[in-house]
Amino acid sequence: MEILRIKIPETGQTAWLVLDEQYTPILPIVEFLDYKRIRPESPNTVRAYAFALKLFWEFLQEHDLEWTVMFKRRARLHLARFREWLVKPRAGGDPRHPRPARKPSTVKLYNTAVRLFYKYYLENEPDLAYSELRRVSRKRSGQYRPMLAHIQRGHSRYGENNRKWYAEDGVSVGQGRRKTLTPEQVEVLLKACNSKRDKFLVALLYRSGFRIGQALGLRHEDIVSWDNVLHVVPRNDNVNGARAKVRQEGTVHIEPEVLALYTDYILEELENIESDYVFVNLSGENIGKPLEYPSVYDLFRRLQKKTGIFVTPHMFRHTHSTEYLKSGNTIRDVQERLLHTSPETTQKIYIHTTPEETREAHRRWVEWRTKS
Repeated sequence: MEILRIKIPETGQTAWLVLDEQYTPILPIVEFLDYKRIRPESPNTVRAYAFALKLFWEFLQEHDLEWTVMFKRRARLHLARFREWLVKPRAGGDPRHPRPARKPSTVKLYNTAVRLFYKYYLENEPDLAYSELRRVSRKRSGQYRPMLAHIQRGHSRYGENNRKWYAEDGVSVGQGRRKTLTPEQVEVLLKACNSKRDKFLVALLYRSGFRIGQALGLRHEDIVSWDNVLHVVPRNDNVNGARAKVRQEGTVHIEPEVLALYTDYILEELENIESDYVFVNLSGENIGKPLEYPSVYDLFRRLQKKTGIFVTPHMFRHTHSTEYLKSGNTIRDVQERLLHTSPETTQKIYIHTTPEETREAHRRWVEWRTKS
């Protein structure tokens, strides 16, 4: 099986196809991915769904199962077997060095994609699910058992609300402690940058809490230097596929020293380059074209190799949010800073404490309890 990336001529949007061994599109997957694209969801998210469903189809094929098997009684069992199949060390490449098993977070992502795929068909194509489930066994009394009783009791046709199998977590991996960077590590990374552009990008991610998609989609018109303000504008027409992941335009304040790096970048590296985009290629055949995700990930791999510091673009967002809270701001302040719609997202994902801080918090509680 293969995954094919295509561009829709009318809109210029990127779409993904999953092809079988005869290079024929797998229609159930195509319909689901097209629905997610039109909705719209981030192209990167749709791409992740495509990879997950490709693997799921390979799993079904390996176990001689039809994709509609999930509409029957053993949906949870098949999902459990799929998760087990995902975590096995993968074949391919040098047999002396088998590829490592997938990380729990990756397994959970793929598991979620499969659940969303079946949720789409259960909610939008109930007749399909109905026809496949008519063979579900009847009760001993002879009364017909509702065909989706074991899967989707929330549907009006099938009775009372109940937890849906396709909405369950499916695999417990835990949020864990997402890595943040120390100020000293950030300073080392800044010094390791080879260009004004890269230095400005790293400083921007650290001081603003921007997503990498927000940075790559940034236009010069979005930067108000005299007011130390950045505008985050959701756009679906970025030629580099960058997505801001916000529904409404937002404003983020930034320190003058970061904008000074922006000025240096313009004067020294963009003098002969014309582009609306802030971050562009500085050399090669793509000079002047907007920087894309792969180029950024290559940059951070080089920085990691050069400094020995494990770093990803998104780690700066976690670092910024944690520092922003520790400086005396509230969860609400951090939520607005990150342009989140829900404070629960901010609290659950982006706020981090160190073991020392947890220990100190417990010490304060013990001290308070003994005095009261």
